[in-house]
Amino acid sequence: MRSRIVVVPIGVGLVALVAVAVAGSGWLTGLAVAFGLAAYTMMALNLFLALRRPIVERVVGPLDRAYLLHRALGVSVVGLVGVHLMLAPVASFVDRGLSILEQPAPPLIAGALGLVLLVGSVALAMNARVPYDRWQRVHMATAGAFVVLTAHGLVALGSWGLLDGPVPVLLALVAAGGVVSLAIRIADKVRGGVPYRVEALRPAERYVELVLRPAGERRLRAHSPGQFAFVTADAGSRETHPFTITSAPGDEEVSALIRSAGDWTSRVPLSVRVGDAVLLQGPFGGFRPGSVDQARPQVWIAGGSGITPFLSVVRSWPADREATVDLVFAARSRSDAPAWEELVTAAETRPWLRLRPHFSSESGHLDDAAMKELAASAPQDAIWFLCGPVSLVEAVRRTLVSAGKKERDIHHERYSWRPGSNLAKRTQEQGR
Repeated sequence: MRSRIVVVPIGVGLVALVAVAVAGSGWLTGLAVAFGLAAYTMMALNLFLALRRPIVERVVGPLDRAYLLHRALGVSVVGLVGVHLMLAPVASFVDRGLSILEQPAPPLIAGALGLVLLVGSVALAMNARVPYDRWQRVHMATAGAFVVLTAHGLVALGSWGLLDGPVPVLLALVAAGGVVSLAIRIADKVRGGVPYRVEALRPAERYVELVLRPAGERRLRAHSPGQFAFVTADAGSRETHPFTITSAPGDEEVSALIRSAGDWTSRVPLSVRVGDAVLLQGPFGGFRPGSVDQARPQVWIAGGSGITPFLSVVRSWPADREATVDLVFAARSRSDAPAWEELVTAAETRPWLRLRPHFSSESGHLDDAAMKELAASAPQDAIWFLCGPVSLVEAVRRTLVSAGKKERDIHHERYSWRPGSNLAKRTQEQGR
């Protein structure tokens, strides 16, 4: 809903811009200007959405939704800029009798350069064959495109006689917002985050849990169970990845479980050492099983490393809690289930926790039949929390809805990074 609140004004502004530009220069010119400024406004909004600051979640909602909006706007901007560049020569010839293609002027050259930077950045983001660390280094080309298109807009409005009225005022406001967001993003990138050091490593079969202790006076903001933090560490290459915080809120130490699911994460157990410097940013995320109506029974369904957000809850909730929790843990085997022994002990010492393992090596995959049986046996007023591979989460959600469960009682994250890559789904890479 909050995403609509952000995007709808862009559409309204587009209509207003058409009306303003048409009044002075003709319909085609108005359309060309409107498409260009709409694209520019979306670029500025995307620079804001790229910030790793709490204000983004307050305005748009949890970062999973903010990043989905970020990707959709990025693709839309390329289309709008393309339409603008196609309309501009036609509008110039029809409305003013000038052919800007015969002798390309600075506005056309700058616009074409901005489009090339945009297309290149979006293409790299969508190409799963490009390693994540390389893509991350060049994705800031979108910021370069924003700067180039800012110059393009100013020069183009001047050459088209549109420097009077509300259009340049809007351009200036959008430019200011984009430049401020870009400056904050660059400053945050240079600063890196809150310094921590690796206090301990808890290795297991296919994952390692990092235990981090503050390296100075600064601390990560207090988190709610289920939230994640961006972790910057050197595992052969210095990269930044989001991982779910598995420690209990208020703990001096911050822990994060990293599963071997990609090139960088596979190197972590071999490359990261006790005492290494690590930077943290956060916490973020709206998936908070420990914060939603604790008086009602809950059902947690974790697929593999999707157990991580629930670990923070188990480690923080008291043993005398009244409402029950059924934890369905789907994994290949006991040895492949992160923190399995800890969860078994927790279920024995916390009356509210019922552990229901579902290991594919023993009982097959968690299929529709098993989920329907679970939905029928769960308390009618239960709240459901799903975390794991996207395919599992979607299948479970569909089964629950078909069984009559209300959408508002089914919680899961909608996190998607680069389709098909080792970061395609946060549930498969970022400790999930």
